[in-house]
Amino acid sequence: MFEDHYLGHFESIEAYAADYLIESGLEAQLDQLRQYLPEDMRQHVNWDEAGIAHDFALNTIHSVEDDDGHLYLFTK
Repeated sequence: MFEDHYLGHFESIEAYAADYLIESGLEAQLDQLRQYLPEDMRQHVNWDEAGIAHDFALNTIHSVEDDDGHLYLFTK
């Protein structure tokens, strides 16, 4: 049961959100979408990692801080 809920050990929930976007393939999908935008607009299309992390913290993830300030993350 522990393995079903344990997400990993991260520096922050924001670091987890960034890792999640990469590991889930969502970052790659966004990169593909950017190719259809005018070049001067591509830099403005990004994930709101802080917002995603905030939503994770409120709704999805439970965190336990270690002595170094890093977090053990678990699904609720």
